Amino acid sequence: MNAKGWVWVGVAVIVTGFWAASRLGGPSGDVLPVAAVPRQPGEGDIAQGAKALCRRAVPSAMNDPASVEFLDEGQWVVTIGDDHRHLVRMRLRAKNVFNAKIVVEVDCLVEDRGTEWEALTVTQVSP
Repeated sequence: MNAKGWVWVGVAVIVTGFWAASRLGGPSGDVLPVAAVPRQPGEGDIAQGAKALCRRAVPSAMNDPASVEFLDEGQWVVTIGDDHRHLVRMRLRAKNVFNAKIVVEVDCLVEDRGTEWEALTVTQVSP
């Protein structure tokens, strides 16, 4: 563990606090087949696919997945990347390690591989 509280384990990074910024995907992670996420031309479809995957991936990265309540879904910001990686900034309410519900902003990075979508990281942006 370094001075910032990060512990490196294989390909996962675990924060010694409220959130885990971890790699989600691979055999046990959240990967959606192309049939589950519409893949038609237009940024709207890409944004909707990224939001849908993050909605599934974010709770598994939380301290208490059952406590997650998504807020302001219509105002989530999706940054569509040229490299098929897209960033979704979302607000949610969830329990922290002290069992108190707090509102936070989270960045969810997803990758669109054409045949499937994968959630790469979930990172807390604000407390």
